[in-house]
Amino acid sequence: MAMLDEKDRLILETIRKNKALDLKNIREIVWKESEEDQLADLNIGERITKLYLKEYIRKAPNYEGYHVTRKGKKVLDQVYSG
Repeated sequence: MAMLDEKDRLILETIRKNKALDLKNIREIVWKESEEDQLADLNIGERITKLYLKEYIRKAPNYEGYHVTRKGKKVLDQVYSG
């Protein structure tokens, strides 16, 4: 399983903490939590698409937002366990 970079980890962790979030709310939270020097190359929409295609997140129609899948949780757990 591929490791995440710091920005992907931040997006996944944001979604996991806040449950089902739409793209607008994910952007707002991640932008607030990012350092000023990270903002230039932080393309949240592109990163969300990549995480979705890797099946780390899924959009739940009944919640109208993204949530972390089991696969995504496993990747996050690997990041924190080292």
